[in-house]
Amino acid sequence: MEEIISQCLGMREGEIRAKNVIVKINSTLETQIAVDPGELTAVFLNLLDNALYWLSFTKDKPRRIEFSIQTNREMRRVKVRVDDSGQGIAKGDEERVFYPGVTRKSEGLGMGLTVVSEIITQHNGNVALIQPGILGGASFAFDLPLAEE
Repeated sequence: MEEIISQCLGMREGEIRAKNVIVKINSTLETQIAVDPGELTAVFLNLLDNALYWLSFTKDKPRRIEFSIQTNREMRRVKVRVDDSGQGIAKGDEERVFYPGVTRKSEGLGMGLTVVSEIITQHNGNVALIQPGILGGASFAFDLPLAEE
């Protein structure tokens, strides 16, 4: 999982640098999960792209994105949280944010978080919005099964 996050960050390296965003991955492991790497890439790119878009409007505080990964070997699950220091989710959108077509982006389609939700759900996981956000912006958490050892 950490390798896929790093690859996604590499794909957006220019934008991360141009927007002066500090990115941190809170994990000391190499977490193996039971999800296709391509699907996991789609999850992280959608979350990362949303964070980068909204961080571009952040002027008065540091622009930060943090990925936190916690494994529960006993339950065979991994919990992932993606936090940013942007403006967060607009009031009234908390319940609708994962619905198709819901967006506040001027040229958005409203499909990014829908894709995230569908991929996570297909793999017996749950995704949730955390309000208020951990870093003051948007925070999303999801869980997935660990790969068999």
